[in-house]
Amino acid sequence: MSDWRGVEAKTALLGVCFFTMLLGMIPAYSISWTKYSFEDNSVEATCIPEEAQFVADDVSDSFACSKMCYLNDKCPSTFFQPESHRCIGCQMFLKGAPLPTSTGSVHFSIRDYEIDCKDILEKNEGAEDGVYQITLRNSETKQVYCDMTTDGGGWTVFQNRFNGSVDFYRNFSMFENGFGDISGEFWLGLKYVQELAELPTELWYDVSFMFGDHAHERYDRFKLIGERYILFLDAEPAEKTGLASFVDGFAILNGTEFSLCNPNVLDLCHGWWGRSSVTCGAINFNNDYGYGISLFSQSSGPFKTTRMMIRRK
Repeated sequence: MSDWRGVEAKTALLGVCFFTMLLGMIPAYSISWTKYSFEDNSVEATCIPEEAQFVADDVSDSFACSKMCYLNDKCPSTFFQPESHRCIGCQMFLKGAPLPTSTGSVHFSIRDYEIDCKDILEKNEGAEDGVYQITLRNSETKQVYCDMTTDGGGWTVFQNRFNGSVDFYRNFSMFENGFGDISGEFWLGLKYVQELAELPTELWYDVSFMFGDHAHERYDRFKLIGERYILFLDAEPAEKTGLASFVDGFAILNGTEFSLCNPNVLDLCHGWWGRSSVTCGAINFNNDYGYGISLFSQSSGPFKTTRMMIRRK
């Protein structure tokens, strides 16, 4: 067997790992994404073991793989295996013209924008709560509200209610694409939340009630899966306070679809996760404003404020 460190292996690697021209020492820069289409038979090729910074399985696509590399300061290049959904982060920093890789691969270039609220906070420790612009897949820009104070900050808020000014009785398309006022009450949109949670992500929610009670939980793992946005959470929250301390909390919805709306019709609903009207209604923050949340007992009264947000880990 030839030596992995030999010249031939180094040369072969050039056809597998694509390089990134990131200036890691300059924190003001972020990323853009450029697609390449190139047929390549070496799908199972990878960095040699001594030069792999990380290997991650169950990565959705090359875009998510590239984001993982970008967020790792010791990873200047990646290779995504589309058949096995494996992402390999390489330690090699290849120089020269962009190299094509397997179909669908993505390559980095330098741009002055951010990918989520945590990215914004990491580049500006003095960032305050408010509306910011981030860049999503295919260079789409999106305004988001960032909570830069709660639990260290860097949270991207995807649901916010506090006065009933926005009607949450909508159809599936609206819940998928978002609605409301990003500076006020809003629902960010399932498709955006799903994309932002492609990498390991935590969930935070808090709710307050008219009679003064409150509840809060934080989950270390959060993800939305597939076209029906199946909710994935840890079985137990990492922390919980207030009324949430006495119940199973958000975890009762784990593994359920965003199911109150039918995606094939224009029916309106208070879209939410759940297997039945019982579990949906028990903890539905998208119900009519001021509606009771039975999970926390009727003695708490109608809800006054609700907020849900996510943060990349």
